[in-house]
Amino acid sequence: MNTKLIRQEKVFSTTEDEKRCGLNLLANEQKLVQMVEEGALSEVKKYLTENREDYVYLYQRISLSKCKYYFCITAGQMARSAERAGVEEWDTIERLGSYLIQVEELEEKKKVYELLCTMVEDFCIQAQNRILTEKPCYFFRRCLEYVQIHIYEGITVQALVDFAKVSRSTLNRWFRQYTGMTPSAYIQAYKITRASDLLRHSSLTISEISQILDFSDQPHFQNCFKRATGMTPWQFRNQNIDL
Repeated sequence: MNTKLIRQEKVFSTTEDEKRCGLNLLANEQKLVQMVEEGALSEVKKYLTENREDYVYLYQRISLSKCKYYFCITAGQMARSAERAGVEEWDTIERLGSYLIQVEELEEKKKVYELLCTMVEDFCIQAQNRILTEKPCYFFRRCLEYVQIHIYEGITVQALVDFAKVSRSTLNRWFRQYTGMTPSAYIQAYKITRASDLLRHSSLTISEISQILDFSDQPHFQNCFKRATGMTPWQFRNQNIDL
């Protein structure tokens, strides 16, 4: 939301002012739509906090009725996002109706904004609960993608916990359910997979492969590789050379 740009505009009509503010609000809230659909509650809270000043400023530039109008649009977006996350339609309709009634009774723009924050977080919580209880495979697939993308960056189980925003016990349950391994064992196994590819298709030395995959040292890499494949890295390369 480019509030600075708006503040630099010294003179423009009320209608044009409202149009600018409305477009900024609606465009910015597309980010919230995605966050709510993913059940990313901590990101939603952070986003609302970081953008509070911008929202308050923009709300000051438009009428109370316009504030309520944009609230209703946002509420509809949040309800649809929660539905896409798997929340029952009857639940989202009931919550949406409740918030629309509440906003109509407000007489202060500040209260409209406070209700907006409450409403967005509420729908996000419902989406998160649904995803964590009914769609763990959705978040689990994102965890696997995270491992694959960051495998050369010294990825840790704690990094996965922080990324997934779940407890270690939940992360362990997901990995055991879908892979039969702990997160740590899966990361190790994927490192061996990548090491095999590099041994087969690159000219990197054993030491270099050990380093880029963040093994503590070359002997550790050799032991892990032999335990997983039954061969040392040299033996594997000699039998699968493709250079």
